[in-house]
Amino acid sequence: MTKKIKKTEDTQINLLDSSVLENSTLRPRNRKIPYEIKNPKNTDATYSAFGWHFQIFVAVCLSIINIKRLDNVIVEGSTEDIELYFSDSEPAYIQVKSMQGNPADTSDTTKATAALNTLINTTNVVKDKYSQLMYVANFRNIFTMPIDDLNSFWKPDIAYPYISNYNNLSADARTFLDDRITAAKSSLEKKGYTSSSENLNLNKLSVATFFFNSNSDSNHQYEMLENIISDFFDSVNFRHRRSSIQKVLNMLTREYLHLAGIKSSDTSKNITKKILHGK
Repeated sequence: MTKKIKKTEDTQINLLDSSVLENSTLRPRNRKIPYEIKNPKNTDATYSAFGWHFQIFVAVCLSIINIKRLDNVIVEGSTEDIELYFSDSEPAYIQVKSMQGNPADTSDTTKATAALNTLINTTNVVKDKYSQLMYVANFRNIFTMPIDDLNSFWKPDIAYPYISNYNNLSADARTFLDDRITAAKSSLEKKGYTSSSENLNLNKLSVATFFFNSNSDSNHQYEMLENIISDFFDSVNFRHRRSSIQKVLNMLTREYLHLAGIKSSDTSKNITKKILHGK
């Protein structure tokens, strides 16, 4: 069932090794060619900066949640916004979308279409060599539903990530995602890219709300990350104070901003769990 992320021990993303796309007539879209959204609502630099900030926030959260199996993390990788790699398993690929405004009452259908366009494209690059696909948004109404319908099954709060597998969503929510998949495939096909969804395993598809306010002055903007760090400290029996949490939060955010997007075969330059220990 839909669940809140409470403890790191219970929230490992089950990851299974990677491969490269074989030659085919139609190729997947190059990641450097972004999905195009018609009539974007906001294209100014402030919005772009906020979207990048949220992406880093999600990457840090998921890294700590999965720290026990984490090998390295790539932000703005060759295929996805966030790529989680594990020493003993296949990667997870995460698409991150954000909107400015009040995340509690914001919704946008085009975000889901864009996310699924890229996730489908990713599956045509890596084939079935992934354990999880995830669409993460900073706003609540991912499914563009009437609020009463949404209230019946989607109840995120500011304290923890709220994640659900496709199969555990309501029928209306699944229908919404199915429609977005159809729209995403159509867009890929019109652009001349591989639009096949044969590698899209809905059993491995999840959606999530990570509340993150565009108001940087909000006292609650980092509450979720603070809770995740605190839970991790508890899981390793590390006595900590609020100042310790803030120190780790600031350090990780700084390191991720610095290392995100570095393309290198030297894994020591990637984001690894060693960063958490300050090594």
